[in-house]
Amino acid sequence: CYCLCCSSISKLPAGLSEMDQTVLQESPCSRMPSFLSLFYLILLLSLGSAIILAELVHHNPHSHVHGLLTVLMLVSSTWMLWFAYQMHRRGKPGMYKDQHAGAVWLKGGLALFALATLVLDCFHIGHYWEILHCASVFTIMYPFVQAIFTLVQVYKYTKHIIVSVLGLMHTLATNILAWMNAVLDESIKQLKEIKDFHKKENLAEDFANADSCICTTELCHIFHETTAYLYPFNIEFSLFSSAMLYIMWKNTGRIKEQQRSTVAKKNTFQIHHGIIVGPIFGALALAVTFAVMISFGVLVRTTENKFHALKIYYLFNAVLLSLMSVASGAGMLMYKFHRDNSYSGRSKNIVRSLDITILLASSCGPLMASVFSAVASVVSQSEGVLKMLDLCFSLCKIIQLLGQDLFIAEGLHSAPNTQNMLPNASNQLTLFTSERERNAQSTRQKILRNIISFLLLSNISLWILYAFGTRPHLVRELEQNFYGFTSWVVIVNITLPLGIFYRMHSVAGLFEVYCAS
Repeated sequence: CYCLCCSSISKLPAGLSEMDQTVLQESPCSRMPSFLSLFYLILLLSLGSAIILAELVHHNPHSHVHGLLTVLMLVSSTWMLWFAYQMHRRGKPGMYKDQHAGAVWLKGGLALFALATLVLDCFHIGHYWEILHCASVFTIMYPFVQAIFTLVQVYKYTKHIIVSVLGLMHTLATNILAWMNAVLDESIKQLKEIKDFHKKENLAEDFANADSCICTTELCHIFHETTAYLYPFNIEFSLFSSAMLYIMWKNTGRIKEQQRSTVAKKNTFQIHHGIIVGPIFGALALAVTFAVMISFGVLVRTTENKFHALKIYYLFNAVLLSLMSVASGAGMLMYKFHRDNSYSGRSKNIVRSLDITILLASSCGPLMASVFSAVASVVSQSEGVLKMLDLCFSLCKIIQLLGQDLFIAEGLHSAPNTQNMLPNASNQLTLFTSERERNAQSTRQKILRNIISFLLLSNISLWILYAFGTRPHLVRELEQNFYGFTSWVVIVNITLPLGIFYRMHSVAGLFEVYCAS
């Protein structure tokens, strides 16, 4: 991410070396634009939320929402392209690049989600082409505009375009509203699916009639059904982009001060010897995840096998989450009692601090869902094995979330002290550390990397299970009966996308911790 004082390229300090250690400070002239841009974000989100909720009440969740998003995406794309042109015309004087932002895995993950979003737009175009006689103009235009918006965003993140706070907030609001629209579409679809599961009378009838355009050809059905597998990527792209835009907004208006020159250590991914146990257990968890996901999806279709399907799902998650909690606890102990001397204090880098903030914020989604399930399990009058398994699953997830957040936060904050890397007189003793101490430290590093590898693959497993598997929250009737059918569906569709995003962000954080270890 690049920093800009009062959205002016010429106001940044020049002549600072790339090798200088930097400390970000907030410029006083950036406070008013930041406040106005934040107010603009709230205003735009309020307008979009009102339109989305209004169309939800009137059971027509397409034309007006797509019209609003089309206009917002066109404005954002035009603004980003204009800024790209201005930057190309003026050159790149005085820019500061944060070495902790814009990592390869970050760009790669964003490109993967963007590619899936483009494929989703292609399927939407094919679907709308088949129902062209009854689709509105904005509904037909929306996938085209979203594809352009996606491409321009990826280009912006790749080329590090300098941005203004108002434009950042406009693009951020557009991504959040696009996420809300995708969640709304998923909620309506799940209401239809749950109606088929439980045969509720007329509960989702209005939602089922919301789409007056019915597919009449086999190709139309293929386009419509395929989009269900690509929606998670589209939702993740919106959340991923929102997180990056928020980091860029926080960095906008900050300048760097020249500090004492030090040799900065750049974290890179390396395959180390002795990293075997963690990847093996992680790969095993990944393989079992696919088996459980397929088995659960097949067994839950029939009423007589639903009990066995839920039992398998809860047992697998309880075991995996317990192992992840133990691994996180062991990693915390390694950091606490065996920290290397080259690590000192806390990292003051703003991007790392924001990474922790986003990680904790996204963990509120699965945490809230687990608390709701635990309360329903304890207070509900129903009895049986599934009630105990549901409670155990919820408690294991709460403990795992807490332990993993602490472990990742400790790993990201424990940044290497660059001053200790310089061979001066104060650290000559480090160069002559005994062979025994070096071997002990090497063993600790191997254990820590095995722990990180296992947690990384386990989070990928849970991301796949939650994103593509059948959702037990909407199959299990305990929470539905306790909170009410519609209320529980709303809770699940708010918390589940955050849970999926949390798993992806955890993978990114663990990868960063592995490279730093």
